[in-house]
Amino acid sequence: MHKILILTEHYPSEDNIYNYMFIHSRVLEYIKCGCEVRVLYLSDVSCVYCYEGVEVNKGAFDEYKDKLLNFSPDVIFTHSPKKRIVSSIVEIKKTFEVKNYTWIHGVEALSMFRRIFNTSSMKERVSLFTIGIVQEIRRVLRFRKYAKICENSNDEFIFVSHWMKKITESDNYIKIEKANLIPNFIDYEGFESERVTNTKNILIVRSFESRKYANDISIQMLNELNKLREDFTVTIYGEGRYFDSCIQQLNIGDSRVQATEKMLPREELKECLKDSKYSFFMCPTRQDAQGVTMCEAMASGLIVVTNNSTAIPEFVSPEYAIISDDVALSAEMISNLMNNKKEFLEKSNMALEYIRNNLSSEILITKELNLINKNDS
Repeated sequence: MHKILILTEHYPSEDNIYNYMFIHSRVLEYIKCGCEVRVLYLSDVSCVYCYEGVEVNKGAFDEYKDKLLNFSPDVIFTHSPKKRIVSSIVEIKKTFEVKNYTWIHGVEALSMFRRIFNTSSMKERVSLFTIGIVQEIRRVLRFRKYAKICENSNDEFIFVSHWMKKITESDNYIKIEKANLIPNFIDYEGFESERVTNTKNILIVRSFESRKYANDISIQMLNELNKLREDFTVTIYGEGRYFDSCIQQLNIGDSRVQATEKMLPREELKECLKDSKYSFFMCPTRQDAQGVTMCEAMASGLIVVTNNSTAIPEFVSPEYAIISDDVALSAEMISNLMNNKKEFLEKSNMALEYIRNNLSSEILITKELNLINKNDS
């Protein structure tokens, strides 16, 4: 039985269930596989709490050093190394002479200039290229320092996509030799549903806080689709500073649109994706290392509508999805599929099979735990 120490700067709690839930989902799977797990959540605030049966030690490393020494982990799994982790990693590695595997999820490794799409005024762009450049230099130096520590310790990195690895190396001017590719797993059994009909209902569940999520592109697609046909409906869930402005751009009759300013809790999201009244899930993006909610929609048998951005083509194929950078073409493909029940069901089944065969927890959690076995051999 393996003992795993999770090192992170974010973790869910009862007060903030969305705080890097993907780490907690992994932890629950490790426990199901018989592993013992402790979480070290580096923070300025100190407390010990339990979240869904997982012990979380929140605060500075020194506060929990003796306690974690008694736990005696076999391995460290680190997620998104930022300022606190980088400043603590040398002492942590001296304390626990075990292998450290580091997941890179995005913001800690990507240049802030890749997010220029999120500026909406000249003032914001000037700030990005003045104050931002200082922050970017600090980020690069910090990440390179961490990578060098890992290299000297013979530790390894884990990326959720080829794109994530490529851009991490490019944006930090380094080459990472010891790297593994393991995407985020999808709980397909929790999302699976039976698609017995091809409906004309489109679902959007997205944050509207950042232009990264390309909700404006979704609105353009819907307006183009409305030029082709007026027999479809749209259901939108989300919240953020762009919510009202996006909805106002939608040129579809109010009777065919249900827009709710709300982020769906995890269980509500599952039930929404499983609802057989929906057939299409619209989720273009400007930047994504995988697109987990998109993959969950595929696990529900929905036809995802997205674009050829960043890592998306690694997980989406025209065989089982609508993927195009041409808004009008995407609308045309949606319309054609609405008219073809047989093709719709074929694509729906292929999407589910892709998730089962490539992104299931059985496959990917086994890969993660095999890293420990590899180290033991």
